[in-house]
Amino acid sequence: MEFKGTPGPWYTSNEGRLLVRDEEWQCLIADGIGCNDEEEEVANARLIAAAPGLLEALIELRKLVTHHDQADAAINKALGRE
Repeated sequence: MEFKGTPGPWYTSNEGRLLVRDEEWQCLIADGIGCNDEEEEVANARLIAAAPGLLEALIELRKLVTHHDQADAAINKALGRE
């Protein structure tokens, strides 16, 4: 299983914007336009920024558990294998 999305690190800016960057470039992924609640906008950006690490952790944890239907479903959704 391999994540083929935009490589990180991903981070949020002070305005709740979600950015992906490396040493050479940065890309604005989401700016929260259309969100009615600034707190929700920032929370969403933080969750999205954490997504690659969460997926990696889930893949590693999945190796250790026997009942893993939910983990498999989440991993497959993230990797586009639904």
